[in-house]
This record gives sequence, C-alpha cells and structure tokens, in this order.
Amino acid sequence: MPPPDEVRQRTALKAAVAAGVLLLALGAVAQSCSFGFTRRPAMETYLRLGPAEGAAALERDLARDHPAGSGVGPVLSRLSGLGFTCGTAAEGSTCRFRARLEERRIAAVTVEVAHDGVLVRGIAAAMTVAGP
Repeated sequence: MPPPDEVRQRTALKAAVAAGVLLLALGAVAQSCSFGFTRRPAMETYLRLGPAEGAAALERDLARDHPAGSGVGPVLSRLSGLGFTCGTAAEGSTCRFRARLEERRIAAVTVEVAHDGVLVRGIAAAMTVAGP
C-alpha cells in the first residue's frame, strides 16, 4: 500500500481534474443553450421590417415613448443608445444610423427630432437600403 501522503496527493489531483472537466462540460452546455436567448441589437427589429415598415415602426415607438411636449433629452439619449449619431441645431436634431446588412447592402436611418431646445415638437423617421 502506498504511503498516505501519496494517496492524498493523487486524490487531490483526481478531484482537481474532475472539477475542471465538470466546469468545462457546464460551460459547453451553457454556451450551446444560450444562443436562443441572447439579446439582439435594438435596431435589428426595425431593420428586419424593411425601409417603409421599419421607419414607421421606429417613428411610432419614439412618438409613443416621447410625445410632443416631453423633454428632448430622453429621446436623444434613447437614439444615442440605439446607435444613432445626433447633430443638434436650434430648431431640431438630425440623428443618423448606418448598418451593413447581408448581401453587401447598407441601411441608412435618419430621425428628425423637431424641438425648441427643451421640448419635443415632433419626430419623423426615414430609412433607405442601398446596395447591389
């Protein structure tokens, strides 16, 4: 029979290897099961609808969440969070978003936020898709 210290070392080594294998297996299962639950980019919903319906849906959602008379800051923050780049003028802001789609197509989305510097007066969205 081997000495007790050697038995403890082998047991500790076997336990460490078993724990490592268990963690790898758990990680593999978690990775394979998470693909259906990952969050999609926010603008993907609108881009998938196509130019006319996507722009109308974006405009409708923005107008619902930020109606005329509400503060301009939150709508510009939301657009920035969606990936838009906004330029501000005294009478309104123009926010632009571009995305590469499949088949080498480019989607360009423009949102015009009419405001007086403090309150939203109106929101208009347009989307175009260009490419081969």
